[in-house]
Amino acid sequence: MKRLEIIGNLTQDVKLEQVKGISIANITIAVNNGKDKEGKEREATFIPITVWREQAENLAKYKKKGSQIYISADIENNNYEKDGVKHYGFRFTAREIEYLGSKKED
Repeated sequence: MKRLEIIGNLTQDVKLEQVKGISIANITIAVNNGKDKEGKEREATFIPITVWREQAENLAKYKKKGSQIYISADIENNNYEKDGVKHYGFRFTAREIEYLGSKKED
C-alpha cells in the first residue's frame, strides 16, 4: 500500500464522531509549501485525513487547531462515477501520528 508522510498543522479543533461504537475524526492538515524564488510564501496545501479509534480519541484530547503534527497515512484511490462524469481522488487514513511542538498546549 502506498503511504503519505507529512508534517503540518491542524486547521480546526478535532471533533470526534462515533460510528457503530468506534471513534472517528476527519481532520484537515495544512502543509506549508515554503517560499517561491521571490521569497513570497506559497499557498498552503490542505490534506483531509481520517483518524480511527484511540488515535482519534487522543488527538481530540491533546491537540487543537494550529497544533503541529506528523502523520503517516495510507493512500487509497477514491475514484467514482456520478451522472456519467468520472471523478478522481484519494482517501488518506492515518496509521501513525506524532505530536510535534510543545508537550502541553493550553
